[in-house]
Amino acid sequence: MPHLTILERTVNGQPGLVVQRDGVTVVVMAFDVAGDRIKHIWAVRNPDKLRPWTAVPQN
Repeated sequence: MPHLTILERTVNGQPGLVVQRDGVTVVVMAFDVAGDRIKHIWAVRNPDKLRPWTAVPQN
C-alpha cells in the first residue's frame, strides 16, 4: 500500500508493530512470543485508543 509505514516497537512490554498511513498511526499490534512461535496477537485500531501513538518516533 502506498504511504504505509510499518515500525517495529515495544508495545506494553511485548514485541510489536506500529502501522502508519501518511504519518498517522492506524493500528498498533503486540505479539506474545513463546520460543520461536507467536502465541497471541493483539491489535488496536480504535482511533481514540491510538492517540498516544500518534507521535511515535521514527528511529
